[in-house]
Amino acid sequence: MDKNKLIGILFFATAFILMMTQGPKQAPPPAPGTPQLAATSPTGGDHPASVAPAAQGTASASSPVTQPGSVGNFPSNAIKPLAPDLPEEIQEITIPGEYTATFSSYGGVIQKIVYHNKERRFRKFDPSRIQKVLGKLNDAATAKDEKGIIKWEKQALAEHFPANWIAKAKEPADASGFDTEKLFGEENNYILNENQHVPILGLGYRGFNQSHPFKVIERTDTSISYQARAGDVLVTREYKVEPGTFRIQHRNIIQNVGQDNFDPGSHIHYTLGSSLPTTSDPRSEFQNVGFYNGKRGMTGRRIPTVFKLQKMQKNNGAKEESSGNIFWAAVRNQFFTVSLAPETPLSGIVRGRVYDLGSTDYRGNAQYGVTGEFALSTELLPPGKHITHKLDLYAGPKEYSRLKDAGEHHDLVMQFGFFGFFSKLLLLLMQMLHGFTGNWGWAIITMTIIVKLLFWPLTAQASESQKRMQKISGPMKELQEKYKDNPQKMQMEVSKLFRENKVNPAAGCLPIFIQMPIFLGLFFMLRSAAELRFANFLWITDLSEPERILHWGVNLPILGEYLNILPILMGITQFIQMSLTPMPTGGDEMQQMQAKMFRILPFVFLFMLYGFSSGLVLYWTVQNVLSILQQKIVNSKKDDSPIVLPSTSKKKKGKA
Repeated sequence: MDKNKLIGILFFATAFILMMTQGPKQAPPPAPGTPQLAATSPTGGDHPASVAPAAQGTASASSPVTQPGSVGNFPSNAIKPLAPDLPEEIQEITIPGEYTATFSSYGGVIQKIVYHNKERRFRKFDPSRIQKVLGKLNDAATAKDEKGIIKWEKQALAEHFPANWIAKAKEPADASGFDTEKLFGEENNYILNENQHVPILGLGYRGFNQSHPFKVIERTDTSISYQARAGDVLVTREYKVEPGTFRIQHRNIIQNVGQDNFDPGSHIHYTLGSSLPTTSDPRSEFQNVGFYNGKRGMTGRRIPTVFKLQKMQKNNGAKEESSGNIFWAAVRNQFFTVSLAPETPLSGIVRGRVYDLGSTDYRGNAQYGVTGEFALSTELLPPGKHITHKLDLYAGPKEYSRLKDAGEHHDLVMQFGFFGFFSKLLLLLMQMLHGFTGNWGWAIITMTIIVKLLFWPLTAQASESQKRMQKISGPMKELQEKYKDNPQKMQMEVSKLFRENKVNPAAGCLPIFIQMPIFLGLFFMLRSAAELRFANFLWITDLSEPERILHWGVNLPILGEYLNILPILMGITQFIQMSLTPMPTGGDEMQQMQAKMFRILPFVFLFMLYGFSSGLVLYWTVQNVLSILQQKIVNSKKDDSPIVLPSTSKKKKGKA
């Protein structure tokens, strides 16, 4: 197989892989008036009013799941009242403008974290979509427009808005109008570990009930300390919040105050909380449990271990792995994570588990949560001795800069994958450009221009080589006819013709393959970087998602449920670019294959990128526009250089 065929196969294999990474197309929403169950947040949590307790879920025969505390050596994760005379005490630490961490005296744990940051990415639902869709629904209700009510209620259901929000929007507005901020208030703030029975930093070891009551022994504006005694063991739990970092320093001390040796078992367990489904991640690729133990792949790339939801379902609902030198363990969804890192890497066990949320999404599909646990190895505790674990908890958005500061290799939580180098580089560049432009869309456009200028000499050279390829197509056809009975001789003469006329037959594919690492790096970065969540640009309300201009009302093949304008513009610019690109007219099989590939590329990219994030499509569209400009410049240049014929080594004037 010659190298050009191999290049073509590799390119289409890449395109196929990218298409396969997209989730299944969603079914159309139910008709208005259909009873709704849980309305899933596009950020990861079910709305509090519609979530069934995790403990009420039932396992599916086809998708094994478990209930909290029912797998292996997992301690019980449910926080339950112990007795009427021991009421639960709730403590809150609020960092103004950032978040409120809610602590419970049952187990001395973190129940949830509510974000107060006013940036859109810290909202549960996109404020622009709320205003557009629910605002239009309210306008129709106020005007008593039945058709409009049906239309916008369908749209609201497709947007996965909570049923009670939709009901409020259907109530006619008063004289003051429809104010979403006034109507929903703080409900739209993102809540980490929302309404779940699995706490963050739940403690468990042999003989210790995780719901054991603790007492507050010290409290400040940024710290809280708990203490409890269980038999001859005194447990002290200390939390210190670090403003501006989304990090909470935790120290857990288990002290033997008795006269005999105490055996806590082989491990001390810490729960990581829960990861909830996201509507923007229909295949639950980012809903998982993972850890990093210093492992490297064949290329030297650091490779974290990941327990994906689907794999755990196929493994009786749970998966675990023991390892030494664990740097961190995390439970996460597409944009938020809870990550736990010991002060120094320790040996232990990381477990992941799937459990039924007891609810369904608007399509009627069962919803599952994922919870994780980090169990640290321990040993016999003599009288008067203690075990101390210093742990760094990161509970916040998946932001590369913050995670990088959280500790060594903590940025691997981002899941950038094989092209992580490009993802990090592009993200840092966009962050810098965002500081100048103030908008992520303009930052992407500026970044695209910079990348294009960096590769301009190389892509210009490839375009000029392609132009000369077209120029020598006549002599090449003559050589093919002359040596048609001697393929080996024909190949030698054609190769010599290419070489002496400075033509690269793979020049047409070269610009595309130069861009592919950047394209893939941007693809993986845009899918998990919280900075781009709900980032708006022109008519686009969320650069991390498709545009969703108009809801069809049905699920169309390839196109799905929504009209997206940017991929169509991308396809048009791709077609113009290809039409301006000189193509050889010879009859060589290699050239014919290249010409066919170029003709279908605009359609391939149109369908391949139609459901991708608008930020990625924006990059590719701007890249096409710049390539059109470059090709016009190359095509406008006259080429009066003669063609060199290998058989005679004489020059003859060729047509420019």
